[in-house]
Amino acid sequence: MLKTIYFYEWKQMIRSKGLIIALLVFTGIGIFCLEQGNTIYKYQITSLDSAIIKKNRNYHSLKATFDTLDQSNTKKSSIEEPFFLEWKLQDVVVNKISPLCILSIGQSDIYTPVISGHFYTNIFKNNYTEFKNPEQLFAGNLDLAFFIVYLFPLLLLAITYNVQSSDKEKGITPLLNIQANSLKKVLWYRILVRWLISLIPILITGIISLFLLSSLNGFSIKDFLQWWFIAFLYTIFWLIIVLFIQGLQFNSLINAISLAGLWILWLVAIPGLLNTWFNYQYPAVNTTEITAFRDFTSKAWEKSKEEHSKYLFAIYPELLKDSSKLDTNNIKSYSSLIQIINKEKELQNTIANNSKSQMISEEKCFWINPIGGVMRSFTTISNTSLEQQLQFELSTINYRQNKLKYIFENNLLKPHFTKSDFANLPKYNIAKTEIRFAKYLIPIFFIIVLLTVLTFLNLKSRKNKKE
Repeated sequence: MLKTIYFYEWKQMIRSKGLIIALLVFTGIGIFCLEQGNTIYKYQITSLDSAIIKKNRNYHSLKATFDTLDQSNTKKSSIEEPFFLEWKLQDVVVNKISPLCILSIGQSDIYTPVISGHFYTNIFKNNYTEFKNPEQLFAGNLDLAFFIVYLFPLLLLAITYNVQSSDKEKGITPLLNIQANSLKKVLWYRILVRWLISLIPILITGIISLFLLSSLNGFSIKDFLQWWFIAFLYTIFWLIIVLFIQGLQFNSLINAISLAGLWILWLVAIPGLLNTWFNYQYPAVNTTEITAFRDFTSKAWEKSKEEHSKYLFAIYPELLKDSSKLDTNNIKSYSSLIQIINKEKELQNTIANNSKSQMISEEKCFWINPIGGVMRSFTTISNTSLEQQLQFELSTINYRQNKLKYIFENNLLKPHFTKSDFANLPKYNIAKTEIRFAKYLIPIFFIIVLLTVLTFLNLKSRKNKKE
């Protein structure tokens, strides 16, 4: 019977010019979303590559200088001085960009993947931040995750809301009842076939994305399949919703209103209300706190030599023996920078903890906002979530702090900053994060199971009433 229904629905689709146009339009939108993600990925990769090339070029140039440096006399060369050395390095730190960000842009179009690695800069004054970021934050970018989450349900609802009611309105229900043992089975099979038809745009974009991403560096077939598994689970979620509503046997108008209402409820109303509440409950760090940090930075440099010496000698008591020989400028600079970077780290930890608290609260609300769990899963696998961005920023501050300590310690405790000291400069290592997304999908999986059970119970009760 399923094969007969499939051919019937297929012929109906071929005869329906409106449906064919709709499938072509949705396929075109899906390909456009994929291309937009690819454009952003290429732009970021180009920015990263140019920054890394420049960084490597500066490093090897300095290495060649240290190779020929004469350190036989007591006077230090200018290249050994911390600020001059750091200025010549032009250090940058780059975030890991996954090819899957093409499918789910997430936070990657708002936050820059390149951050200055200078020990005398700070995370709130990044020279690599794009001026157009506020505009992107307002307008946003279309990606394949948006296409699947928001647009796919509209296509499915448009071609399934009147499956049963249209048969009644056309007067073919008695004919179907004679030919089939169970009219309800026929209905479910027809919805299943139409669901498969609505998957055509997703299937096409999925095949294109596989060819597109498989040639890129860092592509993981495991992560790719996990991403598409979530997309498939999400399409099943809407299939079950349609089956449940159709099982209530409303007319076309009530079906359309019910399904459209659920789309608005889960994709617009609940996320919007929760977002408003979370913004109130967990306010972002405002400009006042960042301005206070900048004031602290200025005051740290204005402290007296005695204050800086007292602060630094408390950390390095061994410097007291040769305090008269130490460079006053280095003492003041190192003391100031330690205090500034500690304050910066404290402020960034406050931001990160506030964001983590909000993310934990959002996770608890996935039971009433299951779409949020789907979006969080997409961005987690694609390495474009806010949590991963915060980890990148914190690891950058730790790297700058380690480099600051290393360069100044070797300058203060040794007569020269040697070739071996330069070779052993701290290296930035990308923090490896475990991809855990299954917990975000528990609510939507539970809803799928619950609606499936309710649909079968409804079917059973209607059978009993007929008997």
